[in-house]
Amino acid sequence: MNTALSAGIGEIIEVAMAKNRDDRYPSTEDMLEDLRLLLKGDPPVHARRQVDIDALAGMEQGAQTVDLEPHTFRRALSWDSPLMIVMLIGCGISVVLNVILLLVTLSR
Repeated sequence: MNTALSAGIGEIIEVAMAKNRDDRYPSTEDMLEDLRLLLKGDPPVHARRQVDIDALAGMEQGAQTVDLEPHTFRRALSWDSPLMIVMLIGCGISVVLNVILLLVTLSR
C-alpha cells in the first residue's frame, strides 16, 4: 500500500493489471478517460466497477509506509560459505586438470 497514491489511481492500476483479460480496460480510451477524470479530481468511471473507492480511502487513511532495507546476499557470497568453498575447490581442480592436459598435449 503506497499512501502517496490516491485511491483513484489504485483503482486504475488494479483494473489495468487484472489477471483476467475480461476484467481489464476494454480500450485505451476508457483508461485515458479515467486518468483524465482523476487529474480533474473526480473518481474514475470505468475502474469503479472493480474496486470500492471508499474502502480504499479508509485503508489509505490508516496505512503506514514501511521502509524496507534491500536484501543483501552477503551470506551466500561470503568466503566461508559452503557454496563458495565447493566452487573454489572445483575451480582449483579444473585448473590443475587443464595444466596436466596442456602438458600432455605439448609433450607429444
